[in-house]
Amino acid sequence: MSAEAHFYQVLNTDLAQLIIDLCRKSLTKGWRVFVLSDDPDGLSNRLWALGDISFFPHAVLGQGDVVDDTVILGQSDFASHNCDILLVCGAIDLDPSQIAGFERAIFAFEG
Repeated sequence: MSAEAHFYQVLNTDLAQLIIDLCRKSLTKGWRVFVLSDDPDGLSNRLWALGDISFFPHAVLGQGDVVDDTVILGQSDFASHNCDILLVCGAIDLDPSQIAGFERAIFAFEG
């Protein structure tokens, strides 16, 4: 299966807010999302800091069992969690073969 690729450049908003919006859209479609970030702990803290309106359930890879979670934040090991969406945050180098198992790959970056 080939992943459909989407690109989002953040100019007038916070990258965390875009991630929230994209994850919420994915969750309404019943998709599982892996958010690939160079700082998953910092991103998780940011999601909590934005308050109840922006919060959605998520897990950070390496901090407990993520089998039943619909949104997983991590730095690596993204191909082994049976997620539909790979949301890549920032300038992370990937080989096209690494996204082949996903329904959709979303690349979000600032600047």
